[in-house]
Amino acid sequence: GIGMLYFQDLMPGQAGSATTLYTNTTRVGWIIAGSMAGIVAEIWSYHTVFWIALVMCTLTIACLVRIKDV
Repeated sequence: GIGMLYFQDLMPGQAGSATTLYTNTTRVGWIIAGSMAGIVAEIWSYHTVFWIALVMCTLTIACLVRIKDV
């Protein structure tokens, strides 16, 4: 998808490495996100999971804005 193309643009001339990095970080992200969502929902509530996701999306957009233009 678009995420993979973004990684490949950030690493010109290393398409294979960029694809592998994207694939591996996506899988690790699923594992960590599922565990953290379960822990947060257990301690607080599922509503808190969505608020945390909103904050993380906002931080992600801020980081993407600061990364060099591709």
